[in-house]
Formats: sequence, structure tokens, C-alpha cells
Amino acid sequence: NIQNFALIKQLSINFGEGLNILSGETGAGKSIIVDALLLLLGATADEKWIRHNEDRALIEACFFIKNASPESLAAQYIDEQQLIVSKELRRGKATIIKVNGQLVTNKQLKGLMAPLLEITSQHDTQQLFSESFQLQLLDDFATIRDSAAFTTYQRLRQEHQALTEQIAKIDEALNAVNEQRELMEFQRDDIAQHEFQR
Repeated sequence: NIQNFALIKQLSINFGEGLNILSGETGAGKSIIVDALLLLLGATADEKWIRHNEDRALIEACFFIKNASPESLAAQYIDEQQLIVSKELRRGKATIIKVNGQLVTNKQLKGLMAPLLEITSQHDTQQLFSESFQLQLLDDFATIRDSAAFTTYQRLRQEHQALTEQIAKIDEALNAVNEQRELMEFQRDDIAQHEFQR
């Protein structure tokens, strides 16, 4: 639901589950809808978006979440499988952000919305080159992210990284000792080549 946002007086859209595509001619208003959704993703609000001669703008979305992980941020707010997120822009006043009626910060909003909504525009493929995103896709495809095996793997990987760092530090210390020994041997041999008189 979008109210008094840019050129939009009132607009309600029902998106389906999964992929949704906005298409149309240039100037049809696609970018305004995308900008409104970006605000719900945590983009910084600016009163310039408020419609002319209006004091406030409202962007509101309702998400239906059937099986939220108890450990997810969304689980803290879900009520009867619904998550209602809103952002109210006000002229000369602070923006109001609510999740199911509870006030939240923009930082909290970003963390909450990240797993729920992703917007990809034309030529926007940079995320596909992200190693962390590729790993997430692989884990999701293999359905192992919440498994005991994955948890064990994460723990062992962290231990391996810690040991690798310790080994690197030890190697660095050994190299320093060897360099010091070589210097002392050089100085000893240099002194041995000279005759000193009392």
C-alpha cells in the first residue's frame, strides 16, 4: 500500500510468492514503486518523496510467513503468520517505522527485511559475483543451512581458521629467530677475522 508518495496518491499492489516482475513503458511509474519498496528495505527516507501539498507519505507492506525460523528476526514480530511493515514520512519530522505496530529503527528494519525481499533491476547482477552470496545459494539448494552437519562444519571451520592463524604466527616468530641467528653468526665470523691487540 502506497499513499502520497511522489506522484502516487493511493496505490495498492498484491505481489505473489516468489518472483514478481514490474514491466512497462518508460514513465509508467515503475521506478516510483521500486523506490517505495527500497524504503521498506531500509533506504534513507527523505521528505522530498512526500506528494505535493501533503504532510505525510506512507509505504506499508504485509508479508505472509508460514514457517519462520524461531531464530530469525522476523519471528520476534510475526503475529498469526503476518508481518506488517510500514514507513511513514512526515514533513519536518522524524520518519516513523513500525513492524506489526512496534516502533523499530532503520537498522532493525534492514536486518528484518533482508531475507524477505530482494529487488533486482536491469543489469543488476553484481550480487551474483559475491562469494558469500554464492555460498548461500549453494547451502540453500542443498538444504543444509539449518542441519546439525552444517553447524558442526561451521565450528570445525572456525577452529581450523584459528589454528591456521596460530601456525602463521609461529612461522613468523621462527623466521624472526632465524634472521637474528644469521645476523649473530655473521657478526661472530666477522669478529673472528680480525686480530685485536690489548
